[in-house]
Amino acid sequence: TADTPMTYHKLATLKNMAKQIPPGNKFNQNPFVNAFGVVIGFTAPSQTKRGDWMCQCTLVDETCTVPITLLIFASSIKLLPQLQRMGDVLRLHRVSLGQWKDEAQLSGIKCSSFVVIRNNTQANSWKV
Repeated sequence: TADTPMTYHKLATLKNMAKQIPPGNKFNQNPFVNAFGVVIGFTAPSQTKRGDWMCQCTLVDETCTVPITLLIFASSIKLLPQLQRMGDVLRLHRVSLGQWKDEAQLSGIKCSSFVVIRNNTQANSWKV
């Protein structure tokens, strides 16, 4: 609801939360979470077999030395976050938390939203 404050989790907390998800849990039963992360790697957008678009990025924050993977799926390439370089900060809203091969993994789906924040080095400021 509008009165409920937004909770953002540290990535290390998400890794611990993922360990509590039962093995074989269906994707739509996984919890939805919000977080911020610094992009340390990403793939170019590609089309899936079903015709959707996807990209993968690797995130860290001050609590997480081992990166966490985020898979982002969208019906249009324009709906994917416009990642340009390592160091972009990504705000994740309503992403699904799950596990893949005993590692925490985040998945962005239709209900997810993202904001890319990057340092504008020429103006020495941050741009959304």
